[in-house]
Amino acid sequence: MPFQDPLIDSLDFVSLADSPQILKEKILKFNEILEIIPKTSLQGLCEEINNLAYSNIDWVRLKSQGSSLYMWDILRCNNYIPEKQEQGQSLLNKVFSVAHSLSTSSACIEQSFSCLKLVKNLLRSSLREETTQSLMIISQEFRDKPIVITQEMLTLYEKIKSELNSRKT
Repeated sequence: MPFQDPLIDSLDFVSLADSPQILKEKILKFNEILEIIPKTSLQGLCEEINNLAYSNIDWVRLKSQGSSLYMWDILRCNNYIPEKQEQGQSLLNKVFSVAHSLSTSSACIEQSFSCLKLVKNLLRSSLREETTQSLMIISQEFRDKPIVITQEMLTLYEKIKSELNSRKT
């Protein structure tokens, strides 16, 4: 990468590919930056990291086939990561959940806004939110597929159109 960022450097802990010490450093650095686990609970987080890092989880890496979400799900199901602690959710689970909720790029969001700009332009500026959402869903669903208009759709359109006209009068 052309730049160095401590958050990005530590984020690859989700693959559990590093040595136990490096894994621990990355998780703690990630937590330090985002402040997920309070400092008073860091000892518990370190214990969970040690338990996981020194477990034989090579079979989990093979079974997950590169999917860190699937790998962590297997680890939870097989009690390598505790589901709960006395205070609630496992500390390591919280850190992992935050790591996987971070967006890796903004391309998806930018595409949605570009599509929204096409749907809601100056001529359609008074569209209701429900209509805008429906048009966005249709746009996404039929981006690569042809739109086939059936007789049932035409009948429903005529019905809705007549209901709207009756409301206007």
